[in-house]
This record gives sequence, C-alpha cells and structure tokens, in this order.
Amino acid sequence: MKKYLFWALLAFSSSFANAIVETGVSCNKQTVLTCTFVELKDMAEQGDPVAQYYLAASYANGKGVTQDFNLAFKWYVLSANQGLSDAQYDLGYMYDEGIGVEQSYAEARKWYELAANQEHPVAQNDLGIMYEYGNGVDIDYVKAVHWYRLSASSGYPVAQFNLGLKYQLGLGLSQDYSKAQELYLLSANQNYSFAQNEIGYIYEIGEGVNQNHEEALKWYQLAANNGNAIAQNNLGLMYDNGQGVQQDYEEALKWYHIAASQGSADAQNNIGVMYQFGHGVKQNLTKAIEWFHLAANGGAALAQYNLGYLYENGMGVEKDFVKSFEWYHLAATQGDGFAIYKIGTAFQGGIGVERDYKEAMNWYQLAASQENVEAFVNIGYLYSEGLGVEQNFTSALEWYRKAAEKNNTQAQYNLGLMYQYGIGIKQDLPEAVKWYGLAAEEGMANAQNNLGILYESGTGVHQDLNTAFKWFLLAAENGNVNAQFNLGLFYEHGKGVTKNISQAINWYRIAGEQGDALSLYNLGTLYYKGSGIEQNKHVAKELFGRSCDNQFQQGCDSYKNLNKEGY
Repeated sequence: MKKYLFWALLAFSSSFANAIVETGVSCNKQTVLTCTFVELKDMAEQGDPVAQYYLAASYANGKGVTQDFNLAFKWYVLSANQGLSDAQYDLGYMYDEGIGVEQSYAEARKWYELAANQEHPVAQNDLGIMYEYGNGVDIDYVKAVHWYRLSASSGYPVAQFNLGLKYQLGLGLSQDYSKAQELYLLSANQNYSFAQNEIGYIYEIGEGVNQNHEEALKWYQLAANNGNAIAQNNLGLMYDNGQGVQQDYEEALKWYHIAASQGSADAQNNIGVMYQFGHGVKQNLTKAIEWFHLAANGGAALAQYNLGYLYENGMGVEKDFVKSFEWYHLAATQGDGFAIYKIGTAFQGGIGVERDYKEAMNWYQLAASQENVEAFVNIGYLYSEGLGVEQNFTSALEWYRKAAEKNNTQAQYNLGLMYQYGIGIKQDLPEAVKWYGLAAEEGMANAQNNLGILYESGTGVHQDLNTAFKWFLLAAENGNVNAQFNLGLFYEHGKGVTKNISQAINWYRIAGEQGDALSLYNLGTLYYKGSGIEQNKHVAKELFGRSCDNQFQQGCDSYKNLNKEGY
C-alpha cells in the first residue's frame, strides 16, 4: 500500500515538473510552476526550498530530465533542511524504501516525524504504518492509532481507512464497528477504493451491520471500477456464487481476468477453479493447473492447496504424493488451515513423507488452533491409540467431544463407542444412544447400524425391533456391510418386519459381494436347506467356500462336509 501512496504523490509532483518544462513564462517565487527547468534549477541553487522540492520531484519522476534518484535525494535534503514538509516526507519515503539511498527505518522515521509535526497528513499516516507493522520500531498499536487519527482528522482518506481498520479489529483502541463504518464511509466518499472494498466486505459478512449482499455488490462494483484488484476478485466471487446478484459464471470470469491481469493471485486461483469444475468454461484440468501454478507462484495459499489436492488425487496430472505434500506444505507455512490438516494426515499415513505420528500430532494441533474440526477428531484418535503420544482415553474423549459438539458425525460415533464400552469414562448406555442418534440422524451408516443393535437388544433403550429394523435398513442402504447382514437376519427370521426370504437373500448377497463371511455362510445355508429358495447344494458349497476364504471356520467345515458328500 505504501508504494501506491508514494508514487501517487510523485505523480502529483510530476505534474508541476511538466508545467515547469512546458510553459516558460514569468518565473518567480510566487509563480514557481511557470518556471522552465533552467529557471527552476537557478532558483533552487539560490536556496529557494520550494524550487528545490520541485527540482527533486522532477529528478525523481524523470520528466523533463533524466531520472536520477541521487540528484532527487540531494535536492530533497536541501529543501527538507529548510523545513519544507513535502520534501521531508519524500525524503523519509526514500529512506523507508531504500530509493537512491541505503534503506533506513530510523532515518525514515526521523523525516516522517519532522513532516508530521508540521501536520503533513501522509507523513502522519506513514508513521502510523511504521508503528503498526514494527518497521524500525516496536509494534505499538496505540501510537499507530495516534498518528492515523491525526492524519484522518485532516481528511486524508488512506488514514481514515487505516483508522477504521483499527476500530474494526480493536487494535490500539476499543473495538467499535460503528466508528469503523463511519471512517470507511468518509474514506470511500473520497473514492478510496480500499475503503469501498472493505465496506463491501462488511456488508457481505454482516460484521457490525445487517448482512446485505446487494449492498456489498454495490460497494465492490465501485471499488472494482476504480481499479482495485481485490474488489474485482470479490466482485467475481459474488457473480460466481450468486450472492446479491443472479449467478453468472461468465461475468465472474470477466472480473477474475481483470483482477488477474493486475497480478491478483487470488483471482488467478479462482480462474483455475473455474477450469477445474467447468464453470463458465469447458472443463480443462490442464488449464486449471496452469492458473493454479501462476497463482501459487504468486503466493496464493489456496492455489498451493489446490495443486496439492490435484497431485494427491491424480487429477490432470500423474498422481504424485511427494509433490502433493510439497504443495500442501507451502500452503501450510502460510497458515492455510486445510493444508495444515493435510500435512497432519500425510505424516499420520506416511503419504508422500515418512510416517511420523508425533509430527502428525503437531500439525493437527496447529490445525485445531484454527478450529479445524477434522483435526479435533484425529487428535482424539491419536490419543485413543497412543500414537505419537502416551495413550490417554480422557484426552481422546475431550477432543472427540469438542468435535462432536460441532456436529462432526465421526466424533459423535466415537463418543458413542466410548460411552457404550466405558472407554476412558464410566459406561453410560443412554449417553451412547444419544451420540449414536445424533450421528445416525445425519446419515452416518456405522452409527445407524450400532443404534439398530442397541434397539434390537434393548441396551440403553427399550427394546424395539421395529426401530432396530428402521436403522438397519438406513445403514444398509448407506452401504454398511454389517447392517446389510443384520437386515438379512431380520428378513430371514421376521424380526421387526414380515418374514421375507427373498429380501433376506437379496441383502445377504449384497453383503456377500463385499466379502462378508457371515452373509455368505447364511446364504449358503439357505441354498443348502432350500429355505424359501430352490435347494442347490452345489451353490451352497461355492458360498461356503467363499465364506471360508474370508476366514469363517463354519464355512470351511460346511464346505468340507459337502465335499465329502461328493458335491
């Protein structure tokens, strides 16, 4: 942001330099802008501070004369030493950025303070920036606010915006969304695009104001039209997601491309996403990867994450877990919570990196600090299994509960198991039923099956075969093999449902095709006995053999017996 401000100032100064070269009319201290370059230089050499300042600006901008930062610095020093605040500010900036002089925050602050004490608003604002970011000084939000406030009181839009941010975040003063909004509006009404974008963001998320996507769109549009790449990307997102406007992928792409052309890595990533999923363009993973690479090399953590995901899953590229890990790691070092979690899973599973449970735990802890619920679950798992840490069921229970309370079904299921079997806590069957029920209602097949078992046996609940059948059916339809077997049993014996051998055979077969030994054995038994189906001992033998292959001893025994009988 500071670079933008400096060159805005120099561009302002260069307009004077142009006038100096082109007019060449009567020249004196009162009409310095009408001087030719030669006349200006003569006045500067005679010690006029204003002439010295404009001569320095001419050299700095390279208009009307060859650009020369050394000479610009020389004339800024002469002007600044005579107390001209504009020269003091520009001199401070040259030290700040190391332009024509060795970079020095200490010298920059000295000259900024001289200008700021003369009520130079840009210098006051930049002193605020130094204290906010700790450039040559200790970070001090109170001092930053002091300087921003002085600058903002002069009507400087950038300082109004910066002060608004401090109110929004509660840094250096008490958080006050209303005051932040007031300052953003003052800045935005002076056409400062960053303030316009921030107002749009506030309305988009409803921070301190009622959420209003239409109002957000309006402010993003204003900032985007003023060339703000962040706003252009945000506007693209609004069209992409249909927020405050009808979803329009082509319009979204238009704004992404405009922002991307200004170097917005986030917009470049979003274009990659459009190609990945074929939104507004024909799906093209090759192009998606090209855009992700461009964005990732520009530092976009989301693009680095996306590349990690594509390499992990072999989408558009050959599957490569090592490259996947590398991209996830780059994103993780920038603080991307999803990437941090992925690094944890890589270390836990030894995917693209040597398995290391301690490292996995470290990364999961980092992800958990960003409220990554999946990390909560995996931390609980590592504690429950004693992987990378000393086994601790109490800690496991705590992490599972944190995740379960955020509606994570795996954690709810795990809590159900711990309460059902008294792992790390006193056995509590009603509590087990409660947690299984929460997970089951969200469609988790394992929880649905376990709930069915509890209702079947009347464990922790009143026995209810009809309810047990309901949960087995839901779990079976969700692909749970154990539930498919249980459903076969219920149909075979008419438990909680009218006896139906055809349905029993159907569910035993479905489970058997997934290698369930008990289902294969029961199906074989039905064929052996001819129960509800034509007797066929050859088919029975084949099913008993498959059951045996899946380590069920009774299947092996039945197979041997039929073999002895000559089948």
